[in-house]
Amino acid sequence: MLERRWNGALYIILAGFLLLAASGCPGDARPGSEIPQETAAVQHDLDRDGRPECYRLEGGRLSISRENRVLWQSPASWGVYECIWGNVNNDGREELVLLLWKTGSYGKDKPFWHQGFDDRLSNHLFVYQLINDQLKPLWCSSALPRPITDLQVIDIDQDGKNELVISEGKYGRLLDEKAPLITPPSRLIMRWQGWGFYSTE
Repeated sequence: MLERRWNGALYIILAGFLLLAASGCPGDARPGSEIPQETAAVQHDLDRDGRPECYRLEGGRLSISRENRVLWQSPASWGVYECIWGNVNNDGREELVLLLWKTGSYGKDKPFWHQGFDDRLSNHLFVYQLINDQLKPLWCSSALPRPITDLQVIDIDQDGKNELVISEGKYGRLLDEKAPLITPPSRLIMRWQGWGFYSTE
């Protein structure tokens, strides 16, 4: 799980989740880049096998295909609003990082300490690897204590290891008690340590 040291402010994108409809894969994405807002599809070779995939983010849903074959598609119940590539765990190969909204903190199997319903709208950070044409989860957060509005994968301190530079917010009321409230973002620097991300500050 993420440490409780996540702190910052919320920036929510509810309707449309930042995306425009587009056709084709117009250009290549570099490591550390994200799908630009002015287009909904880009090419990127995540597994470095010489065959780039097409990443299409549209209406809060991400699909990954190659040569007209769909490799993976995010569930319709998710609202994916940012997709970025980078070596977040410093193992020498890139991962795909998703920021998304979904109801429920956990998956179908809840931890024994959780009681009651698990249906609150919450923000999540999911990390995947592409292995043998299959997108496999490396690490998926439960509901984040403070939602992420933006992130970058960069070596901010020039030590040869990447960090996550994150802008965060706070949950609050907007439309109902389950919806977040827009607040000014603040910055946090996180690094992968064994299993999960921890604040370097």
